[in-house]
Amino acid sequence: NEKKISVIEGFGIRAEDFSEFASMYSGTEGTQFHAVNLGTAYVSNNIQNEVGLTDWKKFAGERSYNSCMIVPIKKFGKVIGTFNVYSSEADFFSITEIALLEEATSDISFALEIFEKERLKALSDEALLQSEKLLKESQSNLKAVINNTDAYIYSLDTDFRYLTFNQRLASSVKDIYGFDIKPGDIVFDFLNETDPEEAMEWANVYKKALSGVILQFEKEFRVGDQHTYTDFSIHPILENNTVIGLSCYAIDITKQKLEEQYNKKITADLIQRNKDLEQFSYIVSHNLRAPVVNILGLTNLLIGNVVTGKERQMTENHLHTATEQLDNVIKDLNNVLVVKREINEKREKVIFSELIENIKSSIQNVIEKEQVEIITDFSAVDSIMTLKGHLYSIFYNLISNSIKYSRHGVAPVIKVTSEKKGKCIVLRFKDNGIGIDLEQHRDSVFGLYKRFHFEVEGKGMGLFMTKTQVETLGGKISISSEVNKGTEFCIELEP
Repeated sequence: NEKKISVIEGFGIRAEDFSEFASMYSGTEGTQFHAVNLGTAYVSNNIQNEVGLTDWKKFAGERSYNSCMIVPIKKFGKVIGTFNVYSSEADFFSITEIALLEEATSDISFALEIFEKERLKALSDEALLQSEKLLKESQSNLKAVINNTDAYIYSLDTDFRYLTFNQRLASSVKDIYGFDIKPGDIVFDFLNETDPEEAMEWANVYKKALSGVILQFEKEFRVGDQHTYTDFSIHPILENNTVIGLSCYAIDITKQKLEEQYNKKITADLIQRNKDLEQFSYIVSHNLRAPVVNILGLTNLLIGNVVTGKERQMTENHLHTATEQLDNVIKDLNNVLVVKREINEKREKVIFSELIENIKSSIQNVIEKEQVEIITDFSAVDSIMTLKGHLYSIFYNLISNSIKYSRHGVAPVIKVTSEKKGKCIVLRFKDNGIGIDLEQHRDSVFGLYKRFHFEVEGKGMGLFMTKTQVETLGGKISISSEVNKGTEFCIELEP
């Protein structure tokens, strides 16, 4: 590619000749060729005797130029111009003068490189300042976003120490635990005194994340009577495929979880109400219908004077019995409805061992007569916040049933225990009684007016009422049993 020449400055040369100097560069014919393309100085002490330079000789002769020297000016090794000296004298440039001119040109090149370095440094400094400004603005914007979000955001180093955290996390830890966190604190330090098990659990979580595993999970927190739910997302921070810390993001999902639990409860209530309606429909069509039909028939006999004397007296007695049966069914229905309404009563702390002692006191005569042994173990969980009346009735019915349905000639042994299962409290009532054939009766064990041992007096209300009360407390009850070996009831309640 042909380079273009422009004259920057001149001394002792006519201004109108500047353009001519620029046009004289043309391939190998111009004196600029050696300096610009070869990067070496061009010296001529007798221009007219030089080989070639046809156009240049004519131009130089017209202006009485007999000697010339063209020295390249370089910047970082690249020719960017030339320093030209012309003389009307022949043999003008001696070796000394050539050396001086080359040295002067070298100084010019050096100065240009210095100026360029300074210019580039200035540009770099300006760009750096601009970058720092943009970075600070970006950091400020990011900080504003992080501190104004609803999420808890924090990062940890490999020693589980806080690197960064947002204001929401700091405020939450302060409000709940009374602890002011700061960078450098170990993330679970504030739990070591209040809840060592929780601290250990979190240590294991963060260790797993530091192994390179991305963790996403929901966690329930209980502080006093408050329950909150938080969704966590913990990501390893990688540098050259090495984990150097953790990036943690958590958001409060209590509202969503409570809505979810409420919807589940509503659904469960609707299902239970549907079952109750079916049960009441059955009661109305069978248990109520039978005594009503008897009453109508007997009443017709009495009104029509169909029976007299002793037969009339017997009819009146039958009428009284049918009326009592009807009254009993209505009372049973009322008891069931009362149980379901009592859910709005105030909950209180109920201690299991005290409940057992109260029941033992109330049936002391039966215990002594039947030689009943009641064994308890409430070491895992000794109490629960619930409706005391309901729980007393549940304990009483299950213990009474174990005594009532004991094996002939075998002293009843009843074992009542508690255990923790997740967030539930599990109560177990186990006996050595006659048991129930669950293969035949599993679906009807807790049904209303369902009886399986007719040699024992009863109405079939006990287990139905027990199940109703357990479900009213938000729990569930299940049974396992083997004929002539015993029965175990398992109750799960949420505190």
